[in-house]
Amino acid sequence: MTQDKTARAIEEPLSPLYSFNRPNEPVLLHQGPLSDVAPDSRSGVIELSCSPSPRLRWTCTTHDEDRPTLPGEVDLSIERHGQPLNLKAICRTHGEGWINHCEFGDPGAELERLLVHWMNLPDILGNATLEERRDGQIHRWAGRWRGDIDGWSIILDSRPDLSKLVRDAHVENVFVLTHVMEVRRSDGELFSVKSAEDLLEQLRVGLSFALGRWVAPALPVGYGDSGKVLWESWSSVLCDPLQGTGAAWLYYHSTDDFDDYMRSLLGAFSREGEQGLLRFQMVFAVQTNNVGFIEQRVLAAFSVFENIEWIELVLGGRVSEAEYRSKKWPGEARLREVLRSASISTDLGDFELPALEEFAKQENLKDGPAALVRLRNRLVHPNSPRDEVYRFAGASTDAWFLARHYLTMLILKRIGYPGRYSKQMPPFGWFGSTEPMPWNEKR
Repeated sequence: MTQDKTARAIEEPLSPLYSFNRPNEPVLLHQGPLSDVAPDSRSGVIELSCSPSPRLRWTCTTHDEDRPTLPGEVDLSIERHGQPLNLKAICRTHGEGWINHCEFGDPGAELERLLVHWMNLPDILGNATLEERRDGQIHRWAGRWRGDIDGWSIILDSRPDLSKLVRDAHVENVFVLTHVMEVRRSDGELFSVKSAEDLLEQLRVGLSFALGRWVAPALPVGYGDSGKVLWESWSSVLCDPLQGTGAAWLYYHSTDDFDDYMRSLLGAFSREGEQGLLRFQMVFAVQTNNVGFIEQRVLAAFSVFENIEWIELVLGGRVSEAEYRSKKWPGEARLREVLRSASISTDLGDFELPALEEFAKQENLKDGPAALVRLRNRLVHPNSPRDEVYRFAGASTDAWFLARHYLTMLILKRIGYPGRYSKQMPPFGWFGSTEPMPWNEKR
């Protein structure tokens, strides 16, 4: 295992605003009067439901004599932090429904710190040890990661029982609050709600890309320098079930690698013009892991390949737009060139992809980009209604492995990640068997 750069101190964990829930247990956000949904104020509940998937739900008491509420948009009123608040909600059936998103407080407020909960992050090895006393005993766990990155001071604390939750995650689809994060400016200055939201979106997309599944920041709360809550946001979050294993390329039990990735990620997002492009690439990379059928994942990868090829070759001034669109630069040549420039091997023999190798041999194709592009083109534009692609059993799966690998490597090269990665290609090793990035290898 990689040695940590920082000796672990023993510290007290952050206190979450909302207590860590048990697996699939709802997180209670409001319990009390719920107005405007009925002629009189009713007792109601708003919660972040975690079953069957995360969603903001509301319910209220009903009476037999009530006139049924028709499905559709309704207004709800609650009291929050001593202030009356109006929420736009959806009524599904009489007395219950859901809420997509709502914010409280001043969106123009200047914040001193942000507290946010995270759903379904794994047990990331921290660079500090947390300690708390429970049932008369002292409990310690390496659950705090701390970093000062790109002007932000970030603390990420795991819940004390997370390792057990991860071990048991294969039993059912688990949705649970796993971490609490505190964010401040490194120089102690105040920051805007907009900058906090931008940071959370960068972390949401970046950590999901690293883990190969959607994880989510949830229920952020912004505090002013007086300690008063100035802003709060509730949303139905996009999140995949907690996994003990999965498609993570980042070995998050290496503190060094996690630290390197966080620095590369936020540094890349801070560069002018990168935010939209990098987000597009990472979102589609997550889709290549867990959306639809294998063929859909391969096609999703090609959307990013074309994006990267256009940026590197045309916007980078290496090829004119006319040349790019000419026969001189077919799809396989463009992909081969961006891989070569990133020191990423194009040799099919580097991996165990027997079905794709057989397809390449039959088609007289020389390397991975040629095989991958040809198979993709045959899927979309077959030579006949009974094209022969599917007679190579497993070729689509092999193409998915290769496309995912190329895509991950190209994005990591783009953000300048210097650490190691856990290979997601056959022959598979155990999670934690990491390799250096190809552009860092001694040749």
